Amino acid sequence: MRFDIVVIRSDFLFAIHMRYYVTLQRRARTGRSKKYYVVLAVRTLSGGPTSVKKLAGIVQPPGQSDEGNDAPSMNHEHRRSGQVTSVDVARAAGVSQTAVSLVLSGRAAGRVSARTQEHIERTAAQLGYRPNTWARVLRGGLPQVIGLAVPDVRNGYFGSVFLGAERAARRSGMAVLLIDTAYDPDWISRLVEMNRTKLFAGAIVYAEASDVAGTLAEAIDHLVFVESPDSHDKPAIDIDLADGMRQVADHLSELGHSRIGHARADYPRDTFALRACHLAAALSERGCNLDPEWHYSSRFDLDESTRRAYTFLESTDVTAIFCDDDLLAAGVYRACAQLGRTIPASLSVVGFNDTDLTRYLAPELTSVMIPASQLGESAALALIDHMNGAAVTPATLPLTLTIRASTAPANGHCKSEEAVPHG
Repeated sequence: MRFDIVVIRSDFLFAIHMRYYVTLQRRARTGRSKKYYVVLAVRTLSGGPTSVKKLAGIVQPPGQSDEGNDAPSMNHEHRRSGQVTSVDVARAAGVSQTAVSLVLSGRAAGRVSARTQEHIERTAAQLGYRPNTWARVLRGGLPQVIGLAVPDVRNGYFGSVFLGAERAARRSGMAVLLIDTAYDPDWISRLVEMNRTKLFAGAIVYAEASDVAGTLAEAIDHLVFVESPDSHDKPAIDIDLADGMRQVADHLSELGHSRIGHARADYPRDTFALRACHLAAALSERGCNLDPEWHYSSRFDLDESTRRAYTFLESTDVTAIFCDDDLLAAGVYRACAQLGRTIPASLSVVGFNDTDLTRYLAPELTSVMIPASQLGESAALALIDHMNGAAVTPATLPLTLTIRASTAPANGHCKSEEAVPHG
């Protein structure tokens, strides 16, 4: 079995490294071995690096070898570098190996004196001791890795989710393994197999349909679902879509817009269906009914979204449009440029996710902000609590409409002085 470890060295370069990661994953699935996984570590500008040594100690599962592969064995590498063992610690500390094992496995309470525990821990630190992770796993422990399965690793939003999860995992001495669900048709079986072979301790699964969530819940003990309509009695983290869409409806109605379109994400995800339902309901409450023809669908591809937006805007006279993702909004911007329409004078545009892309567009994009980093951190903490047997309360995170220059009063409408922006 072969592993590549990709270390991201700054938050700013995340999207670039994600494209490299997708390339590695594709190459992995077409290689000699079907069990070729890419472990993704992160080194942020604000925090310390995830230990690559730690990852190296956990990626080689029991009973596997690298014989016949071109990548060197992690275990062989450790032996060549003279890895410190518990025997070395016991000899240096002048105590029994049993005492060392109890202390280093966290089972010393009531069995080894506090003074001896401190002495052993100090000696282990001085020698640079690192635990044999797979030996601990074989004794019934959990690996020091959690999985994070997301729909598209190239999307900058999921980069922020990942960084939040990684920060929380690092505080518990763990690392995060990133799994892409859009470009890997076998990701469900791969995730189940990785759990069976104890490649990770648990997983966070983002925005999957109820049937997929059910399959995973039956096969994997430790799971947290994010933006999933049915968590199947597993811990869940959600976002307040209803309130987010109310904020969009309030803002556009205050600006006098009544002909409002919807650029929908062309993916079979319940979260996108919910956005459409909540938006329609919120606009209806304000006396604005969405015309069934005032929407189109596109995948998260800039060229495709531009073509779809062009066709839509050429044949409709909407004065505002809500987009399921900031990238779809970028497609609207490009289509407007091709059609000679200006934003926001002839069309107000609202995005979703509030990624860095919103500040790169001109004019800057009004967008619904999800606290992505907080969401990733909350999901990781919930998973770690779940793995430790603690009760986990479902959480719903608030959304905030960040108002920028891409929205303006509809033609002929003067905005009320009493109107207060949400952002």
